[in-house]
Amino acid sequence: MDILKKKLSIIVFSKDRPLQMQAYLESLAFFTKSVALNITVIYKSNPEISYQGLIDHFKDPKITGRRTGKTKRKSAHKKQ
Repeated sequence: MDILKKKLSIIVFSKDRPLQMQAYLESLAFFTKSVALNITVIYKSNPEISYQGLIDHFKDPKITGRRTGKTKRKSAHKKQ
């Protein structure tokens, strides 16, 4: 008898904290062994902090990482 595995998609946001992200992902993988995970990590980092090692480390569950760029905020007040 074939048992279907449940699927779960997760989006995680992180800024300059790859070690905290690693601990979270390891905990998530440990406690959801019966669930197929699709994890997307959206992160922002500075040049001294890299998430690439974290992404390379996790092959199963597969992680798709996206680095966010700098965003410019527009002022809500117009100059008069």
